[in-house]
Amino acid sequence: MFARNTWVYHQALEAVTSTEQYALLRFEKRILDRELIWPGTSGTLTQFGYGALGGIKKHAKKYFDCLMYLQEEVSQGEFLVLSALHSFGVSDHFGMPGWPPRVRAAMDRIRGQDREFVDVFKADYEIDFSELLKRAPVVVRDDLPEVERALLDAPYELGAGALDWFAWNPVLDPHLCLGAAAAHLRPPFRRPGRVAAHMHLGVC
Repeated sequence: MFARNTWVYHQALEAVTSTEQYALLRFEKRILDRELIWPGTSGTLTQFGYGALGGIKKHAKKYFDCLMYLQEEVSQGEFLVLSALHSFGVSDHFGMPGWPPRVRAAMDRIRGQDREFVDVFKADYEIDFSELLKRAPVVVRDDLPEVERALLDAPYELGAGALDWFAWNPVLDPHLCLGAAAAHLRPPFRRPGRVAAHMHLGVC
């Protein structure tokens, strides 16, 4: 979900700041394309919006109609201000509060700088974190600065494979090393290889 949201945000920013005619209509067409595989995922709007496609289309068209009306009635500068009003005062990082420190902590864990995480991971999973890291996509092992940048600003650029790896292991989970006093906050982790939806971080 986070990957999709950031992709939509960047597409929207490009559309509203464009001076090209019909930029908003092209954006609308792209967003409502039921066959387009959304970057960073392996799914389409048909799959993500199953059972609510009619409502999604109606809501999107209403929003785009409003934007196009504003674009025709006011100057470009005023249009940019008005289209961004809904985000004033928002500081939740694309709808993911606390995401930057979570990403930084994950990078420390992957670099082997969080010994407590490694120990707790082994106790919970009965496997060394280094073994899980060996199964990570090449970009995760070889280019952490790029991984960190993408996770923070454009996770869809990492692709579905890398995002799946992050979604299905606890490296991004802030509760894993809170200690015994907060053990009740931890999700029901299971060892890799078992079918378990133990992460709810919305990174893919």
